[in-house]
Amino acid sequence: MALKICPKCGYQDPPYWLASRHRQIEFTKRDYLLVNEPKIAKKLILGEVITNGYYAYLLRPSGTVERVPKHLYDVGGESAFYMPHEKRKDPFQRKLI
Repeated sequence: MALKICPKCGYQDPPYWLASRHRQIEFTKRDYLLVNEPKIAKKLILGEVITNGYYAYLLRPSGTVERVPKHLYDVGGESAFYMPHEKRKDPFQRKLI
């Protein structure tokens, strides 16, 4: 697992944020946020998006917290959190996930 490191200031992204295979979405469990980032965790309300200077956060019903860069949220709104789905050409074709 590679950590994100800013080349300008040297900031290292916390390891509890896991990369998703879909676009810029990263995710973690709410329990990890309660310990490591309590200010953000306390603001999270199910289904509502909160933002800080760099990221937009969304709490899912499963207890998973997703985050995307704020500039993507500013452009796409809540659609920045939704993962693309491939449509099947043949109804009997298996999913490619």
